[in-house]
Amino acid sequence: MGVLAGWLALIGVAQAQEENEWPRGHYPLPEEGNVIGDTYRITVEDREDTLLDIARRHNLGYREIVRANPDVSIWIPGEGTEVTIPGRFILPAGERTGIVINIAELRLYYYPEVDDDETPRVETYPIGIGREGFDTPSG
Repeated sequence: MGVLAGWLALIGVAQAQEENEWPRGHYPLPEEGNVIGDTYRITVEDREDTLLDIARRHNLGYREIVRANPDVSIWIPGEGTEVTIPGRFILPAGERTGIVINIAELRLYYYPEVDDDETPRVETYPIGIGREGFDTPSG
């Protein structure tokens, strides 16, 4: 029994290490519910960083970072400024396989196939969509 408990603990540690190595925007599927990620704050350390640079590094879209930080300059947030990173998402309803696009949220959810020994996960990416009348110019 002790060997089984030790083996299960080792698997838990391996999965936790695997999850810590995942890129931003990759989350284990929740066992219950449909909320992934967390909202957190960072402090701008490089005075050259724009809010868009920060968004890109944290796997966020333009609208997400601006809505979470309405009083922060997009182009010059400033060294030492605290920026909110809205990294909490509600998974779309439906089957959790393949690619699911939430147009209202401007976010893509990808549920990759995993082996039996891997942690089921979801990868999420910000997307942009075009608008009618704003076609890409030829050339």
